Amino acid sequence: MSEERSTDIRDLKEVLEVVGEKVPPLLSKLLNSVMNKENAEEYAKQVSTFYRELKESGMDEENAMKLTRSFMESRDPVALIKGIIRNVDLDDDFFKRRKNREEEESED
Repeated sequence: MSEERSTDIRDLKEVLEVVGEKVPPLLSKLLNSVMNKENAEEYAKQVSTFYRELKESGMDEENAMKLTRSFMESRDPVALIKGIIRNVDLDDDFFKRRKNREEEESED
């Protein structure tokens, strides 16, 4: 195994260890801050009002449900977190910075 590949594997292991340590407590705190009784009640009111207004305006059941599901997903904290995580652009910046730092250190 080449030295560069070995370094990449160690770097990846380090990233995963940090993610494993930091992300679960962060998500827990985030969810606890948005998923409390008051927020849940307000969320339910918003969803029911949205659905009721669609139906009262004459929309058929199927389309009202589709739009209501979309409305719910757009305000669901868990779905929002998933979307954020899914869209994180790792782009190897961590590895690029680390490699540059190591190269600078080896030049000294």
